[in-house]
Amino acid sequence: MTNDFVQRLTVVLHSHWRHFRKVDMIMALTQERKNEIIKEYARHEGDTGSAEVQ
Repeated sequence: MTNDFVQRLTVVLHSHWRHFRKVDMIMALTQERKNEIIKEYARHEGDTGSAEVQ
């Protein structure tokens, strides 16, 4: 199952010429994407609290 609520950005940091470190960063949703998700899962107009939207 993919998580549409979190976008992951993988960054490779060069810490030494022989070693690389992988770091996962969690990024917040934009307001536009959040509104799209609410609209997609809403049971009725104005729905922001049903389990599907949550």
